[in-house]
Amino acid sequence: MNKNINNIVIITDANYAVPARTLCNSILKNSINSCIKINILGIELLEEDIKKFKQLSSQINIISMEDNFKTLNFQHQYVSKASLYKFLLPKIFPGIDKILYLDCDILVLKNINSVFSIDINNVYAAVVKDMPAMYSMKLHIQMELNNYFNSGVMLLNLEKMRKDFISEKLIKLKKEKKFQRYFMDQNELNYIFGDKVNYISPKYNFMSSIGHYEINEIASFYELKYDEAKEIYDNPVIWHLTGHPKIWNQVDSEDFLKWYQYLPEFDYFIHLQNFNKFMKEQIKQITTSKTWKIAKSLQTIKNKLKIKGV
Repeated sequence: MNKNINNIVIITDANYAVPARTLCNSILKNSINSCIKINILGIELLEEDIKKFKQLSSQINIISMEDNFKTLNFQHQYVSKASLYKFLLPKIFPGIDKILYLDCDILVLKNINSVFSIDINNVYAAVVKDMPAMYSMKLHIQMELNNYFNSGVMLLNLEKMRKDFISEKLIKLKKEKKFQRYFMDQNELNYIFGDKVNYISPKYNFMSSIGHYEINEIASFYELKYDEAKEIYDNPVIWHLTGHPKIWNQVDSEDFLKWYQYLPEFDYFIHLQNFNKFMKEQIKQITTSKTWKIAKSLQTIKNKLKIKGV
């Protein structure tokens, strides 16, 4: 295996295939001439989705899998059980010692080669502290941990995880249902990894929910100078679109266009279909007085899609 290849893994099912391809497109456009291989772990993906991933780039490798967690009774309002495959990455990639995991609701806005040079020799992962989870929710205190990280971006030491049987420990803990609130996989990863992680700059996982805080609060939490925090706030390397509804369903948001510019051309129409379905569900849940706002948003995205030639 080529040791000079920087491996990335993205886990998706059919529901998140469009955002996953948008993420891939952002990586490819901002990491030109980089030795990157994007591994798509597709959980029961449709053949049409697989073809589109392959159409994007020869740097994309598709690994199709059945849903092995289908029979397990784990549910989350927003997160699919597909995220539990994070637990199995050391086994799925037995020939790879280090890999960068990225959630589908992410955009890579700069070349990410620098993240692969981060030292993880004696830890399970390089991660970013989850400011909202610690600052507002106090999850680290609830779980009796010193810190708490966001599992949407992780540079994983698969070799050490295999050596210490981390996959087995994570699955065992999940089945025990010790941590059922808030997240599908994140609590278990924090609990099992513990302090054996390297906390890195929030520029590698700038969660949109962090944007609700003042710059001075962000600087204080991450132990940064004000100017450093402001630069990361304005120009992160990796932008994590946390929160709900997701940015691709918020056409009236300024951030929508940042995401939309990376949407592959062959996904314009399918995104319009998904958006229509989303808006119909929203209309069922709101009062009649607000329906006109939904209709206006729907027309906005249709107009933007027409500009792209749909």
